[in-house]
Amino acid sequence: MGKNFKHFSEDQGFSEIKVWISKINFDKKWFYEACPKCKKGTKSDSKCLNCRFYVTDTAKRYILSIELTDMTGSITVTAF
Repeated sequence: MGKNFKHFSEDQGFSEIKVWISKINFDKKWFYEACPKCKKGTKSDSKCLNCRFYVTDTAKRYILSIELTDMTGSITVTAF
């Protein structure tokens, strides 16, 4: 993907960039255990370090490491 986004200004709002998924990293986990209240990573039967909520059952949250490609190049991103 193009690395130079200087031509985008903050007042333009959203822009559309067409890419395709060129690679999915299967070496990393596809989910993590999260606090059901704040969605940050934590463990069952412990206090969440982010929001201090006592977690009895974690929520599974997806996390994927993928490579996106367009005609200018590619970039690795993490999708939650």
